Amino acid sequence: YQLSPDGTFALVTGFSKPSVTTCTIPETLGGVPVEVIVQEAFKDKTNLQSVTFPSKLRNIAVSAFEGCTKLERVTIPNSVTTIGEKAFDKACKIHCKSGTPAQTYAVLNGNPIEYICGDFVFKQLENNKVEIVEYSGEDTNLTIPSEWSNNTVTSIAAGVFKDCTDLKRVTIPRSVEDIGSNAFDKSCTIIGYASSGAMYYAD
Repeated sequence: YQLSPDGTFALVTGFSKPSVTTCTIPETLGGVPVEVIVQEAFKDKTNLQSVTFPSKLRNIAVSAFEGCTKLERVTIPNSVTTIGEKAFDKACKIHCKSGTPAQTYAVLNGNPIEYICGDFVFKQLENNKVEIVEYSGEDTNLTIPSEWSNNTVTSIAAGVFKDCTDLKRVTIPRSVEDIGSNAFDKSCTIIGYASSGAMYYAD
């Protein structure tokens, strides 16, 4: 790494452990926050499968993670304002909030997108539909939303709520047509509409 000319932030300039599969970029280096990942800093690190970014990161430069073929998904912090061309391979899922530069990057470069909204993570489908693919809450009684950001919630991926053992009761809207296998713990009570995806799942 190196420090900015005025010494107020750090830049990640490379990664010297090509065999490592997981990397957590620290919040600070040299006593100042990490704000930039420079051009080609992680390029062609083909063993890298997971990277965690610092919360004050501002800039991910051109080709920073290009050629990291095993890096399947990254979560981009809201602090990031600039992502350079080919920063990630096109197969890499971009995990971000709606309306952020990360979303703009993903749309322009053709990367798959998963959106963070509160305790939910939504995957964009065709025709203004979304699927719930993750949940991080600790509710005991939960109502699944029927829409998000002008998109209809139509499906719940397999295993999303399986490990939510505190979740005892869930209400599923009529809009949900498909629920993946083991989406909920078996002790969870499913409440839904007749002839809906919820009822077919409960049966």
